[in-house]
Amino acid sequence: LNNIYLKNSKDEDAINIINSKSNLTNIYFENIKADAFDVDFGELKFFNINCKNVNNDCLDISGAKVSGEKLITKNILDKGISVGENSIVDINDLKLENSNIALAVKDGSKANFKNVYVDNNNFDIVLFNKKQEFLKPKLSVMNINLLNEEKILQSKDTQLLIDDKKYLGKFDDNFINS
Repeated sequence: LNNIYLKNSKDEDAINIINSKSNLTNIYFENIKADAFDVDFGELKFFNINCKNVNNDCLDISGAKVSGEKLITKNILDKGISVGENSIVDINDLKLENSNIALAVKDGSKANFKNVYVDNNNFDIVLFNKKQEFLKPKLSVMNINLLNEEKILQSKDTQLLIDDKKYLGKFDDNFINS
């Protein structure tokens, strides 16, 4: 998929790719009622996803392998990126502004984010298990601007590495889920 502009979607997901191998370039979402882009299983490679005014998640990844460059989110009511269910994710050059949660990694997933700009989010990083049948998630973030540790919610036994510094979670999964 290349050069797509989706605006004013009222569907459950503006785009939902299921169990597929996909390549995307220049995908723009604006004024989306639910999730903008949902990837369930399969593989995705992308360049340049842009989400503005989304009522749920910009990029929702479940059980998938995703790599990409350049993800921009602005005014996201839930999560800029949601990574779950044993996903493996590697994304460079992210700009996440005005979201409830900028980056959420959960449920056995492994994510690497590099060159991350966060601004005016309620939480910049949330790392936890929503579903207890999965192992704890792992997240590595390199080169993040102005990290505010008060905007990190991390559950116990998760692995968080930010610019080569290890962080220890202090919250219970149930607390974060609530």
